Amino acid sequence: MKRDKWKFQKLKHKVQRDLCRSYWQYVEELITPDDAQTANIMKRFYKFIKDKKMDHYGVSSLKVDGKLITDPKMKAKALNKQFK
Repeated sequence: MKRDKWKFQKLKHKVQRDLCRSYWQYVEELITPDDAQTANIMKRFYKFIKDKKMDHYGVSSLKVDGKLITDPKMKAKALNKQFK
């Protein structure tokens, strides 16, 4: 039982190390592109950066005075009023 656990831990560590190396190799390729593929690489780079953002969905629906607000302009007005 301990032997299996040890083997699992060893394989898990190897997989994590390989994933980390592959990730940073990918990032390095995005940062230092070949001149022939610059446009394609820049598109991939900006997509990569955009995907790293924490907030993908914006402000969620707000409830003001018992009413649910989903319109972006109305949400902006409600938040501005809140923080004045």
